[in-house]
Amino acid sequence: MDMFLTPENDIYLNEINTIPGLTGLSRYPSMLKKIGIEYKDLIVKLVELAMER
Repeated sequence: MDMFLTPENDIYLNEINTIPGLTGLSRYPSMLKKIGIEYKDLIVKLVELAMER
């Protein structure tokens, strides 16, 4: 969840990320790379799974 803190200490919610950290440099793809799953293969698999629905 992304949020902003104002100088008056008010918190404003900006967005809720349903799949946070899904860039090539993020933690989730980095962990998968350590077990042999490349980022491009992860994206292809996610698209394939979505298309099955």
